[in-house]
Amino acid sequence: MQYLFDEDGRRYLDAFGGIATICCGHCHPEVIEAIINQMKRLQHSTVLYLNHAIADFAEALASKLPGDLKVVFFTNSGTEANELALMIARLYTGCHDIISLRNAYHGNAAGTMGATAQCNWKFNVIQGGCSV
Repeated sequence: MQYLFDEDGRRYLDAFGGIATICCGHCHPEVIEAIINQMKRLQHSTVLYLNHAIADFAEALASKLPGDLKVVFFTNSGTEANELALMIARLYTGCHDIISLRNAYHGNAAGTMGATAQCNWKFNVIQGGCSV
């Protein structure tokens, strides 16, 4: 199912990412048709070059955000999104230390590898500033 519920019954959209979400609907005709239709509209969604569809979507998304949250960043992966979140948090707070959950996986890039707490996804490089 696509929803999570907290202890008070509030519903949240499950935004779980990764391999499990990519496998949903594998080879299902409706999923394939939706992918083909999307590819006909917008194939590559880089933010390096202005694309009106991306700008329109960013404005529509920002209009639904609460309060002063009006900035949208698009990334290519969960790793990249987590790297961006780490960078923004560190720039905003001036603190470079973070706390990561035990058994967490946050990506396989320089910053996110330090926050990843699964040894099979870590490499023998210095990963300071993270407490797991």
